[in-house]
Amino acid sequence: MVWQLSLSVQFWDLYAICNQMGGRLADIWDGQQIKLTFRRTFDDNMLEQWFELEEIVKSVDYKPGGDALVWVYNSNGIYSTSSLYTIINFRGVQPVFLWLLSNNKLMTVDNLAERGIHKPLDCKFCSEKESVHHLFFDCIVARQLWACLSDFNGSVINSYFDMASKWIAPKKYKSTNTISAGVVWCLWLIKMVHQSNRTSP
Repeated sequence: MVWQLSLSVQFWDLYAICNQMGGRLADIWDGQQIKLTFRRTFDDNMLEQWFELEEIVKSVDYKPGGDALVWVYNSNGIYSTSSLYTIINFRGVQPVFLWLLSNNKLMTVDNLAERGIHKPLDCKFCSEKESVHHLFFDCIVARQLWACLSDFNGSVINSYFDMASKWIAPKKYKSTNTISAGVVWCLWLIKMVHQSNRTSP
């Protein structure tokens, strides 16, 4: 599995207070848990980031062998200007977020409850129970955004499957893929900002 950004960048808030900076995943993962210590305790947002990091580390296939320099934005591993253009167009949408969404690992309130952390169950945009599917596809706010996308290019997206099914034809659905990634990313950022405002003193 290849990440487009290092985990230290994507989880900077955790990395900045970690006592084992610069460590490799294979050195800090014992097959059961991540062996890291930190200079201070986590707030709620950092704890959610920690759970997301755990899900990623568990998913990595640890194999012996050396590292190689590969341009990860192209299937053949070689740099091209077109692949760089694609990255620029997706700028701001973190690839780890899309992976977490794909695997239902985002820290929505239902996934937090499975880890023993109980928060109000209501969606940040409406009064329904929050889940990954609800937040990104079933909530009235999400449905309005997807309806605008449908008006724009005729693509009907009602579920993660509808969105992901277009990723297999990136040239045909270039604009749809760019906009849909932006839609889910914006919904997540708005939820996180709203959540932070609710918990601020």
